[in-house]
Amino acid sequence: MNPLRRVLLVGDVHGQLSALQIALSYAGSFALDAVLCTGDLPTKGYALSGNTAQTINAVAQALAGANVLTVRGNHDRYFAENAADPTLAELFRAEWDASRDALDYVRSLPPTRRVATVAGELLLCHGFGADDIAGIYPGGDDAPIAEALATLPGERPRFLVAGHTHRRMVRTVLDVTIINPGSLIGDKESPGFAVADFGARTVAFYEMGTNGAATPDARLSYNENL
Repeated sequence: MNPLRRVLLVGDVHGQLSALQIALSYAGSFALDAVLCTGDLPTKGYALSGNTAQTINAVAQALAGANVLTVRGNHDRYFAENAADPTLAELFRAEWDASRDALDYVRSLPPTRRVATVAGELLLCHGFGADDIAGIYPGGDDAPIAEALATLPGERPRFLVAGHTHRRMVRTVLDVTIINPGSLIGDKESPGFAVADFGARTVAFYEMGTNGAATPDARLSYNENL
């Protein structure tokens, strides 16, 4: 894969199939090199049923079909762990069988991915590195983030794209630009996605309206905080 210049960033999905389809439909409008996703496919508070099995299957198929670079979130991990539990596997056999495509997909997801961009290496994760329940929030002191960055294995990335908090953010700590595209569920902020242009040094955030249209929310340079 050539170094990435412009990418679509999709945050935590949480079963929001329509929002995911809208986000992916914009991919052709931005001359993108790739689409990246922070994971968490299942609906928040996932409960097994025929409908939820169909939804998570469709989400997995949409991500796989669009060749989205996705990482495993904590809800993906819970989903796979519950499926491996003998008691739950027996109690919900039909539902697990109905969500087989999604199970196979989330089991294949890595906790992190490192990809090259035209401006340096990017680390894609769900929370912070391999820790899928850690979160980086807008505001607050840089010191704890700097300490956490020092614990990352390997060479320090130039960019870190993460989800989990459902909060849009761009902030730079120790020359690492941290980007959170928000989420598709819209529980803490309106649902949306982001487009990062590593050549132009910008991140553009888009909100999704009730009519399905995506409108620009904010455009930030790497050194500005949201």
